[in-house]
Amino acid sequence: MKIYTYIFTLLLFISCTVKKDVRRVDINSVQLEHRTFDEFCIDSSKILYPTDIHSFNNHILLIEPMTNPTISFWSLDSLKYEFSSGYKGGGPNELINPRGDYFALSDSSFYLLDSNVEREIMVKDSSILILLNKPIIIPDAINQLVHLDNGIYIMSGLTTGEGKEHLLYKDGEYTDFGEYITDGYLNGTELAIFNYKFTAGLQEKGVILDFYQYRNLIRQYNIYGELLQEICLEGIEDKKNVFDKINDGSIQPYRGKVFATNDKVYSLYYEHVTNNQLYNEGGKIIPELQIWSWEGDLLRRICFNRPFRKFTVINNKLYALSVDEPYSIYVYEITK
Repeated sequence: MKIYTYIFTLLLFISCTVKKDVRRVDINSVQLEHRTFDEFCIDSSKILYPTDIHSFNNHILLIEPMTNPTISFWSLDSLKYEFSSGYKGGGPNELINPRGDYFALSDSSFYLLDSNVEREIMVKDSSILILLNKPIIIPDAINQLVHLDNGIYIMSGLTTGEGKEHLLYKDGEYTDFGEYITDGYLNGTELAIFNYKFTAGLQEKGVILDFYQYRNLIRQYNIYGELLQEICLEGIEDKKNVFDKINDGSIQPYRGKVFATNDKVYSLYYEHVTNNQLYNEGGKIIPELQIWSWEGDLLRRICFNRPFRKFTVINNKLYALSVDEPYSIYVYEITK
């Protein structure tokens, strides 16, 4: 029997998530490091306003969903421009509305989410070649998609707040798992928004890690929907976040983008920053990069000399993209 059959069968019997004792991690048990990026200026005639950065084989990919073509390829070592591809249109190797916030890899290809279609893509002769188109059909937006083995996907729950906080999807069918935190007053869309999280997961991993945006909380689930542990940071200020602060922009996020590698999970962490500041002054705000193990242990904390919001990690190197400096890529050797 295939693994997804086991998963779906088990999830049918998991009607609620068993509450776990919260494991507390003292942020001050890991010393904050201060590091300096190497800065590479890239050819401004080849790029306009990249929104996301990814890596594949010997390439850095910059995603520009609003331009045409939508993907530019740069040398991994020198960050020199190579070519652009991913033209918009209805042709066999063209895209419609590619999203930069989803990216997965195989040995010889990568995956992008184009509207609600996952496209498997390879690079050939300085162009992209679409190998497979897989529609992901749910009655809602797709958020925080994780590509698992055997065509299984995990994603955030419905934006209406109905059901549970994750969907597990296979071949047009899905079930849900994970209990929302209601705080005694949240329901509907407000419940989904206030419990928004950034999910780290990989095909070869048997767990996912959820880093909550507005809560001091990390949850670890296995791919069968079982809550394995909850983690919160000690030694940090209580932000006193409530839903109404989202409406006026005064809410203070704990987390930003996460990125997963085979041995570590990288997460952006914020202190003393409101949503208003993050979205209006993003080019001035320097996050803390936290490096976690898949077991939920905090390994490193790094503060860099430049602000950034998007990044990727390959071969133990961090490649980061700023908000206000689209023609610079920041690089740091993680092992230093």
